[in-house]
Amino acid sequence: MKALKELVKVLSQRKLQQAEIINLSSSRKNRYAEFYHALLDGKIDTDKDATRLLYGVEEPNYVTYLMFKRRFQHRLINTIFLTEDKFFRKKAVVDAYLFNQRTWNVAKILFAQQHREAAIALSHQVIRRALKYEFIDIAVESSAILRRHYATVDRSHTKYKHYKKINIIYSKIRDDEALAETLYENLIFRFNKVYRKAKFLAEVEEAILQLEQLQPMTEVGRLQFLYFLILVVKHTAWNDFRSVLEVCDTAISFLSKKNNPQKNTLSIFWNHKIQGCIQLRRFEEGAASLDVAQSLLAEGSLNWFVHLELRLKLAIHSQRYDVALLTYHHGISHPAFVGSLANRLRATWQLYEAYLFFLVTIKAIKTPKSELPPSLQKFKMNKFVKAVWQATTDKLGGNIAVLIIQVVLLILQKDYDKLIDTMDAISKYNVRYLKQNEQLRVKFFIKMLLQIPAVDFHRAAVIRKTATFLKKMQGIPIDLSENSTDNEIVPYEELWAFILEMLENKHRSSPQKKSKTT
Repeated sequence: MKALKELVKVLSQRKLQQAEIINLSSSRKNRYAEFYHALLDGKIDTDKDATRLLYGVEEPNYVTYLMFKRRFQHRLINTIFLTEDKFFRKKAVVDAYLFNQRTWNVAKILFAQQHREAAIALSHQVIRRALKYEFIDIAVESSAILRRHYATVDRSHTKYKHYKKINIIYSKIRDDEALAETLYENLIFRFNKVYRKAKFLAEVEEAILQLEQLQPMTEVGRLQFLYFLILVVKHTAWNDFRSVLEVCDTAISFLSKKNNPQKNTLSIFWNHKIQGCIQLRRFEEGAASLDVAQSLLAEGSLNWFVHLELRLKLAIHSQRYDVALLTYHHGISHPAFVGSLANRLRATWQLYEAYLFFLVTIKAIKTPKSELPPSLQKFKMNKFVKAVWQATTDKLGGNIAVLIIQVVLLILQKDYDKLIDTMDAISKYNVRYLKQNEQLRVKFFIKMLLQIPAVDFHRAAVIRKTATFLKKMQGIPIDLSENSTDNEIVPYEELWAFILEMLENKHRSSPQKKSKTT
């Protein structure tokens, strides 16, 4: 009760009526609320948009507008601090962390204003939750405060030793976690660029060895989480997706047994497992994993869209093209798709859009045109290439998938002039980016594509000239092809069958040959 009285006294001394927040509940219009809703609804993208809305002009007084933005940010932060959390209703870990962080911030304010009794009472609440949920950073800070308090103010040898021990243990855990974070970030930052090199794989093994020597690694969720992630990196780098699945199962089992397991953390390993199932063509197991993963995610979140992309990928690879179309439509029609997704992620969905357009056009998807999403009804290849090419920077992944669908659509449209230019780009890509004994499925598929104009688009000649390459490609299972599902939106064997159906048993002289004859 003494602590509560002290808290009430502190609040009475502060000007609650004058708290600078964004009042969204008031019926009266105000500039802060107007700006807030305009940002939320996506009506403002630039400072010019904002000044036009707020002041009715393109170029207002710069200082006035800048001061308004700073005040708006200040009020926004205050408002976020005061928003209701759902900790006591749902007991989600993220809500528990936010509530505990808020309580700890209040305790530090009380310490600064010399209201020690209330501050110590809150510190005890904070450290209990921090230990329960493994909030390591808060555990270190709050135990240090309590250790100091019982050493210098309310002198108690027993309590001093207790909080000193907690501080030592959790400081070590914090340092171990920092090391694990650094090791993982260093590996994942360079993963897509150099992960085939022996030096990188040696660094992965060294990181694993360092983490296995940390104590008490097996007891701390975050530390173990990072350890499992690095194991996933290792096995993915070796194209050993069976081991990826084993690591994911172990991680899910371990993390599920923790007090209040974090759903987002679990979903990461479910997603890796689903990717592994696609690589291994274990589609039924992948579909079952998708259903579990979906239950862990908040609809419209970034992780939810990543999950939806895996659902789309699995549907295409299992030749359930109608399901793929429904999944695609579900994703792009979600309000968060336009407002929240990064350009790189949107580009991936645009890539799927092009492949789905192809599948619709050749009747592999039998949905009537009138029932298709507007983006597929109005699909334009030139617009698609420009948008995706500007957004992607992955020279080993997305770009080859863009080039391949260009070739496929140009064959479909019988636009042989443009096709020759695109084939030239693919040939240069093959020389520049695909090294010997790496990305072999891609290399053989490119060699097959290059034979099409070489034999004047004659189906029988194409089949004859590409038989050796096709056999070699078929001899490399997807699960041994260096995460090839990132390149193979539609598996190459199936895509090649579609290409052959579009060709005819007659010669069509390419522009290059025409120019030579003239």
